[in-house]
Amino acid sequence: MSLLLRTSLLLVLGVLPFAVPAAKNDQSVAADPGHAMTVSQEGSDVVHFCAELEDVSFIGSNNRIEANGPCRSVSIVGSSNAAILSIPPEKISVNGNDNRINWIAADRAKPIASVNGRGNVVEVQKDQ
Repeated sequence: MSLLLRTSLLLVLGVLPFAVPAAKNDQSVAADPGHAMTVSQEGSDVVHFCAELEDVSFIGSNNRIEANGPCRSVSIVGSSNAAILSIPPEKISVNGNDNRINWIAADRAKPIASVNGRGNVVEVQKDQ
């Protein structure tokens, strides 16, 4: 084995155990269309960019969620979340208490909503 190859191999093997995970942030981006994405946060500002036909689930409580793009479905699981959806998805599901989900009016049909829990509001964004 050449000295250069042996040195390269040692460097690679020496660096791999010390790899640092990606920095945690409040933003996620879907990798490919038509898949499911789960975003878990607690008490955070969460900005998510949906891919076409993506099913996204937000899990946690006390979050301020902004979902942009053409999500197929949005699921909120937890309590005291506030979400704004830039484009209304086909389906919205909410499981928990005291969640507020609004979508911005667009040239799309009203989402089908499934709401379980108390004090939840799912409606079109009202002018302020």
